[in-house]
Amino acid sequence: MGRLALFIGLALGFTLAGLPATLMDSAIARATDGRLRLASAHGTFWRGRGMLAITDGQRRLIAARPLEWHIGVDWARIGVTLRL
Repeated sequence: MGRLALFIGLALGFTLAGLPATLMDSAIARATDGRLRLASAHGTFWRGRGMLAITDGQRRLIAARPLEWHIGVDWARIGVTLRL
């Protein structure tokens, strides 16, 4: 039973570590009611870069500015940090 739990834990950890940066687009779109999007996303959900874009109302994107992010654990503050 211990080996199975270890295997499942490792598999879950590797899956979460490798989440694609394109998932950040979904998070940004959801938080802004679709007004902002992330185009050309590269990296992972935890550390990546892309182009922040504004929608023009006709489903076209207008590039606004480059965006880089890093989501990590801040052990000194016991929390999660988001650095843009």
